[in-house]
Amino acid sequence: MIESLISIFQGIGGFIVFLIGFSFLIFVHELGHFLVARSVGIRCTQFAVGMGNAVCSYRKGMGVRFGSTEPKYNKQIAEWIEAHESELNDLPDYERHARAEQALGLGETEYRLSSLPLGGYVKMVGQEDLDPAARSNDPRAYNSKPVWARMCVISAGVIMNMIFAFIFFVIAFMIGVNFPPAQVGDVAADMPAAITYADGHDGDDQYQGLKPADRITHVDGEETLDFTDVMIAAALGSEDEATVLTIQRDGEPEPLTYRMKPVMLEQFNAPPLLAFGIARPLSLEMVTPEGHKELKPQLAKHGVKPGMMITHVGEQPVSQFYEYNNIITAAQGQPVNVTFTNPTTGEQAVAPVSAVAIPPFDNEGMSNLLGMVPVTQVMYVEPGSPAEKAGLLVDDLLVQVGARQWPSYREISEIVQASGRTPIALTVMRQGVELQINPVTPNRKGLIGISPFPATHTNLVSTTLDNSPTAALLTPGSKITEFNGQPISSFADLQRALQNLIHDQPDQREITLGFALNVAGQPTETHTIAIDDAQIAALASASWNQPLDVTQLEVPIRATGPIHAATLGVRKTQQIVVQTYITLMRLVQGKLSIKHLNGPVGIARIGTIIANNHGVTYTLFFLGMISVNLAVINFLPFPIVDGGHMVLLIIEKIKGSPVSPQIQAAVTYVGLAAIAVVFLMVTFNDIRNWIGI
Repeated sequence: MIESLISIFQGIGGFIVFLIGFSFLIFVHELGHFLVARSVGIRCTQFAVGMGNAVCSYRKGMGVRFGSTEPKYNKQIAEWIEAHESELNDLPDYERHARAEQALGLGETEYRLSSLPLGGYVKMVGQEDLDPAARSNDPRAYNSKPVWARMCVISAGVIMNMIFAFIFFVIAFMIGVNFPPAQVGDVAADMPAAITYADGHDGDDQYQGLKPADRITHVDGEETLDFTDVMIAAALGSEDEATVLTIQRDGEPEPLTYRMKPVMLEQFNAPPLLAFGIARPLSLEMVTPEGHKELKPQLAKHGVKPGMMITHVGEQPVSQFYEYNNIITAAQGQPVNVTFTNPTTGEQAVAPVSAVAIPPFDNEGMSNLLGMVPVTQVMYVEPGSPAEKAGLLVDDLLVQVGARQWPSYREISEIVQASGRTPIALTVMRQGVELQINPVTPNRKGLIGISPFPATHTNLVSTTLDNSPTAALLTPGSKITEFNGQPISSFADLQRALQNLIHDQPDQREITLGFALNVAGQPTETHTIAIDDAQIAALASASWNQPLDVTQLEVPIRATGPIHAATLGVRKTQQIVVQTYITLMRLVQGKLSIKHLNGPVGIARIGTIIANNHGVTYTLFFLGMISVNLAVINFLPFPIVDGGHMVLLIIEKIKGSPVSPQIQAAVTYVGLAAIAVVFLMVTFNDIRNWIGI
């Protein structure tokens, strides 16, 4: 209970920090409009931080007061004008107000803090967002000023956001900010980064594809700052034109050059994008898996704790992730003792770690060995999800889901989708014991909140594939017990045995497999299985993955002085502008769904997490990112926002007169409706993603 309260208060603290920072960005945006408007002689009647009613306000001659100064101001002005009516008969209203203000010593601008601490505005005479055709005969009105002056006013908010983003970046880089380095963590099979040969080394397998730990020093001749440069180069690249990557590789005396064309990459729960197939580098630091309060039980029982570093694999010291990964995967699922060390206290723990077998996939994406599909285990349970409420745990084996016994991992989604919102019966195997747990009811998205995965650490078979060597030999839940007379206790054992056979006896075309069938009495059978060249090729593609949850590798980027910090600030500003326009371009092209965008709630949620967990420097950097995005979005040529106003001013300058009031009004209302629809959609998605419905 106490821990929950502490967590809530910490969350509130982070939210307040982010809210203050975000409100400051709005403040400086509006301050830009206000200062430039005043400098070109425009009369500003209000400068507000926030929206809604005034909580407190200040006006010259009245001081600070709760609520708005306007009622008293209007009353005093009206009384003075009435008292001096005879002197003001021939003067227009704006001149009467000006004389009254001067005589009473009142300021023309009310500075207010409003009740809703989001947004803000500057109220200028002759400028109404919801009535763009409104006009005032006051010579100090917005509409009375020349086009160049109004352009300066409109662009000032965006310029202020860019200036303060730059300032935030400079401060952050003077302290130091962590970023993933421009280094290869891994490469995806069949992607450009895996199949491209280095210049001058065509056909040489040693130089086919990038290798883990390769350092990407330049992209198209430009020096890289961090991994973002590589991602942007791919995203902005062309599928018809090669991008040039310059690589520093350990053991190579000279840099290598790779020319590769990005391809469109489909991502799970993320928008598709052009990519080379290069994964970010990983570190050797253990991390608590998302949604779990402690590490996996098999590690925790050996004393491994979050934040510990992998320092040895067997007797071999390691300093980079790929060194650890190579040793673990080369063991082909055999346990290897790994030493974990607390970098602060020196505390150590040793735990056995086994690579996870990843059997080959058939044409429909089913992972299998000789047509045998492993049963399904739960790899992840989303906090607060229907699965967690039903009692599902990580590492549970799914014995029965609905009417399907021992479903494959690909069938889980089909079963859940077909059920609608009807509760689904669940039976699991937990630590070797079958348990019937509470039924699970899918949420409105048709999800139950788990990540299913083939359970290759067991010898249990879910199903067999048609037209495979083992088709129809086994019932769901049967076990593989032996291979060529040797005992088998898991799919990992079988995959290792098959790969070793292919390596040692490449001409072998027959094997024997033993099974315990999942029927009454569990009878055992032995079958001779013929394997062909297609099966041999598939088995050769079977892989091994290391199983530990480690953090992404990040290195501090710290400026050597103010000028260097300014240079880094400019570089990051450019990166974020480009990333924002890439996102917008993909949205317009239909390659990005609006569900992938964050609205105010999503941004506040991310900002709160960053403020709570990443410290001052990254919070400043994140606010700088938000400030750049505000500038870019605000200057799009879209009605209502500053960019839309700028387009109307350009048209006015070209044609010599303002756009007709009817067109201005129509454009404004269409733009307002579109923005309202987008705002409601992204906010709805934010809330759904937050509460998991």
